[in-house]
This record gives sequence, structure tokens and C-alpha cells, in this order.
Amino acid sequence: ISPKEADLVDPQERLFLETVWDLLEGVGYTREKLRERHRGQVAVYVGAMYQQYHALRSDPVSESIVSLSAFSGIANRASYFFDFQGPSVAIDTMCSSSLVAIQMACESLRNGSASLAIAGAVNLSIHPHKYAGLTAAKLMGSHPESRSFADGDGYLPAEGVGAVLLKPLANALRDGDQVLAVIKAVTTNHSGQSGGFGVPNPQAQAAAVEDCLRRAGVDPRSIGYVEAAANGSPLGDAIELKALSNAFGKHVTELGSIPIGAVKSNFGHAEAASGMAQLSKVVLQMRHRRLAPTLKAARLNPNIAFGETPFRLQDEPGEWPETAPTGSGESSAQPRRALISSIGAGGSTGHMIVEE
Repeated sequence: ISPKEADLVDPQERLFLETVWDLLEGVGYTREKLRERHRGQVAVYVGAMYQQYHALRSDPVSESIVSLSAFSGIANRASYFFDFQGPSVAIDTMCSSSLVAIQMACESLRNGSASLAIAGAVNLSIHPHKYAGLTAAKLMGSHPESRSFADGDGYLPAEGVGAVLLKPLANALRDGDQVLAVIKAVTTNHSGQSGGFGVPNPQAQAAAVEDCLRRAGVDPRSIGYVEAAANGSPLGDAIELKALSNAFGKHVTELGSIPIGAVKSNFGHAEAASGMAQLSKVVLQMRHRRLAPTLKAARLNPNIAFGETPFRLQDEPGEWPETAPTGSGESSAQPRRALISSIGAGGSTGHMIVEE
């Protein structure tokens, strides 16, 4: 890549290419090894939602070239560089883009269009128009205490980039890969009509959670942790908790029995890449068998009453014990399982069940 070309490439494209390199280097997969073992049938799915590099000022020729760039370049640049010949797709479902990318990657493995898949997302804040626009639309929090499940008035944007390598479990075990976690199910849908274009639909969200649990084939009582989408919006956080309560309440009778938290409380809402942050947090918690705290929620959202739900806010570090469904009659412990919830502002949602 020449210096001139590099200058014209969207920073999101550059960062994702570096991240894929790091990912493959970390697991010891060279391009030669990938060609030998997978014959180029490697898929790339990447989520993104902002094209603000277009807004930066430069000379007329450079501005014109940059204006032609598209999200597809983020995926295609990686596929070209590594000589991947599987599907190469960029996805924009706003804040649920990461989980949709993972869902599409899993489908490509199931249908045989790829034998290995990279799923990820990238999200940058590189122009002040973003902050001005979010403020004008009354979406951005007005103070630093506006965090997940707290008494806030909007979300705090964050930057992020991440990627995971996906392979059918049997193949990963055969190849001697280090398996960080197992995706039991990942589902996506749209919530349809609601009280407004930007207002979540609790009934549709609950149905989506139930569908994910059903596809995973796991007892809802075996879910030991929920990583919520909660971004600090007073309405959105309350609706999400109501939807989760409706889905789990049919099976879990003990109030406050399931820990719930949100990584967005730690460093903000990484928007298109937020699902990668959520998955990273869940996998790290499984590795350490510890639950990390949700921060700055001393003053709770007044629309939320955890005491009336199956959930309790994980606001301090704690152990993550192995889980056995209450009343199941099983004597053996169950693998640690988590539900990840991701909600896009336009109504596209994603849910994923991960198992250690």
C-alpha cells in the first residue's frame, strides 16, 4: 500500500486490517497455512456505521477520491490482503452490527460457503459533526454519569475495533485450536413497528430472546449472566429490562437470581463495535470465572426496579459459579453460559448465547 493510497484509506479500513493481522498472528495462522488448510475459503464479515472520513477537508482531488469510499472496503481490504476467497461483506445495522456480522459468519460456516470465518466491527469518532448531531437529536448523554442502567439522559460514544475467528467446534478441536468459547446460538431480527422509529419494541425484543434460547437448546435457568445492551438511555434501558424479564420470567421464578451488567458503563458505547466489546467481556469473565462490575450506577434509572425482575445488577466484582437449573433435579453443574443482547437504533437486534 503506497503512502498516498494509505492516506486516502478510511482509518476504519486501516484499523480493521491491522486487527485481522493481529488476530491471525495471535492464533498462529499464516497466509500459507490458511491456503494449505482452507484453500482460501475464509469469510470476512465486518460491522460499521459511520463514514465521517468524507467530511474531513483536504485538496479537491483527495476529497473526491475519499467520497467514493464505502463500508465494503473494510471487509474487502482484509480479504484482498490475505487472499481470502470466501464471502466478504460489510454490515450496517447500526449498534447491532457486530452481532449481525457474527450471525452471518456462522451461517456461512453452516452452509459451506466458508470453512473459516472472521467476524468483527470497527467504530471511530473522527469528526465533530458526530457529537453535534447526536446532541441535536437528544441521543448523547449530557454528563459523565450517564451510564448503563443509571439515572442518565443518553449514551456516551466510544471508539472500538475487534474481530474473532470462527470455526465449527469439531474442526477447531481437530485442528488443535485454542477454543475461547462456544456460540450456542445467535439470532437477529427487526422489532417492527413501535411507539416511534427510535423507540424499542419490548414484545419483539422478548420474542427474540425466547427464539435465541430455543435455538440454543438450553434451559433459560442455566444462563448465569446477561450482558445487556443498556447504553444509558432512560427509555431504552427500561424497555430492554422489561423485555428480558418477560422472556426469562416464564422460566425463572426467583427474583434477582441472574446477574446482569453492561460493558458500556466502563468505557462508553462503541456503537457498531459494541457487540465485540460485549463478547470480549463475556469471554474474559468465563476465562477468569469472575464477573466484572457495572460502573457508576449508584443512582439507578428511575424507570427500573430490579427487585421486581429475575435480574440483579452486577455492580461489584464477584465469582461466576457453575450454574445448575433450579429445580431441574440435576446433580452435576452446568457450563457457564451468558446471553448477550445487542439493539440497533433502527430496530435491528441481535442476541447470542455463549458457553464456556
